[in-house]
Amino acid sequence: MTVLVGLGGPCLVSRAEGATLVKDYILYTGGNLQVLDGDEKHPIVGVSPFTITIRRKGRFEKIPLDKVGRLWIDREMKLNRQSAAISNLLSRKAYTPGHEEVADWGSIRTGDLSSGQSPLDNVQGNFFEDSVTIQKDRASIGRSRGALTSSTGGSGLLDRRGGEGGGTFDALEVTLELASRDSIIDPYLVLVTDFRDPAVPDQFFRKFRVRVLDGISREPVSIQLLQGGFPVGFEVDEFNIYLYSGGREIPTTLSDKQVALTADEAFQYLILEYLIGHKGETLVPRPMWVGMPFEVKEQIRGLETNPEVNLILDAKGRVVDLTIRGGELGPDIIAAFRAFRFYPALETGKSVEGSYALKPKELVR
Repeated sequence: MTVLVGLGGPCLVSRAEGATLVKDYILYTGGNLQVLDGDEKHPIVGVSPFTITIRRKGRFEKIPLDKVGRLWIDREMKLNRQSAAISNLLSRKAYTPGHEEVADWGSIRTGDLSSGQSPLDNVQGNFFEDSVTIQKDRASIGRSRGALTSSTGGSGLLDRRGGEGGGTFDALEVTLELASRDSIIDPYLVLVTDFRDPAVPDQFFRKFRVRVLDGISREPVSIQLLQGGFPVGFEVDEFNIYLYSGGREIPTTLSDKQVALTADEAFQYLILEYLIGHKGETLVPRPMWVGMPFEVKEQIRGLETNPEVNLILDAKGRVVDLTIRGGELGPDIIAAFRAFRFYPALETGKSVEGSYALKPKELVR
């Protein structure tokens, strides 16, 4: 059994001698959700009903939802073996609770969603929202997709432009069904909506909504998201939905640029993209998201000491050796560390050998 760790987290692959390589990895364009603090961006690594957890200068920090501040999302290529299916997507203009009117909703219906929906979840503390002004031509926004549709393998076309028409609507309602072949623990959804304010027609705005969910399994669960506080007469350019678990993104059927790859193909592709994007630069190694199996995390939490581990890396970002100082580690933890993959160190754009120091307990919350 080989443990492979990529941007999306731990991937366990059993390799029998002479076995056919299986393309069970998903390479896709994902989003990194972050908190803005001045010019600094701190990744969000966990969301609970009343707090979020960010990583600031190598340390985990919990922040109450009402103190979160501004949000940001950067897009990059990611790798994962786990995935989830979004189906029966419905979006329509709506009203913020308390602003309801009798009106034609102008729904865009894209599936056979049953009429018996669970009530909108407005319980205080299970979601938070934020909005920012954006420039559509900025690299962090990705591409402009005003008329984007996406196929979800049998559930029809999912139109992510929101309901048509202005009127007096001031909210966006999105309803969907979510399921996963493998159980997902402590998941949360992020709805990111790009829209125009009729009062400022030459600018785009971006609005976030983060929603904590119960666990996800094979049995589809119906979810309703109500994103309120839009200016009256707003027009949706597009919305995107991201799924996370413990700060690790899980690709869904809505994720962009999905490609099925073997582990080696996926890592080679990511490193090639990294080299192309950093021509002439000198950089230290960077993890391809250090994730680990649940059992290994539990072993790390139970350690009496927190030794320093120095990983020795080759020019392809593979761990070729490691040293431990200030304590001992079990064989499972060492095996997981040896399986980590990194973007390699660069000297004037050329990949070279390097090293990466870490402390095990800094990798778990």
